[in-house]
Amino acid sequence: MKVELSSLLNSASGRIGNSIIQSNGSGFIAKKYVSNRNNQAPKKTAINSLFVMFLNQWNALSLENKQSWSTKAATFPFINNLGHVYHISGYNLFMTLNFNKWNFSQSIISTCPDFSSCSSATINIDTFEVSFSQLQITYTIPSDRIYGILLFATPLLNTNRKPRSSDYRLMYSAAPISSASTNFYTAWTTLFGAPIRSLGSISIMCRLINIADYMSSQDSFDYESSIFS
Repeated sequence: MKVELSSLLNSASGRIGNSIIQSNGSGFIAKKYVSNRNNQAPKKTAINSLFVMFLNQWNALSLENKQSWSTKAATFPFINNLGHVYHISGYNLFMTLNFNKWNFSQSIISTCPDFSSCSSATINIDTFEVSFSQLQITYTIPSDRIYGILLFATPLLNTNRKPRSSDYRLMYSAAPISSASTNFYTAWTTLFGAPIRSLGSISIMCRLINIADYMSSQDSFDYESSIFS
């Protein structure tokens, strides 16, 4: 059962008593809270610890610095799945940029950078070949700025199942990076703890990051799947 909340609310999230308040795209709903304390996967635990670290860093900022993040956040455009541009709060921008920096093993930034990402920057996966001995990826990135790349991969999936967003795990990151052709077989087997020994499908997702401000450039994603049978 779900309960639709009053249309007078324009922003709400979190837990109230035994209910979780969430946005469903057209309004807000309240769902029953179910504790999952004893089922914390290592990946989720690590992300939670990282979130707490960034939260403590945010809380330690001065009011003037937080206001600067809030002001500059209005200049950082984000695009939803429908192609609409939206903006986030200074707090969420702080979290987003620092999560991106963490993926490149960079230190936390406390001062908000100026937005400088190129809206037309794209990354293209030219070839993606998978076999029992290789996971070869050739990609091309623009040369107008200095970019980093985040490469996500799925485990070996049944060919009849489309990958979900939760299937993707970070396999490789590098900054700066240029166009290249690389065999990521060892990286994949290390990530998922097993060699490729059966038939199926593996999907990858590339994400382009502008090193100047650690923002994902608009349209900077590319997806590719390789099926071998």
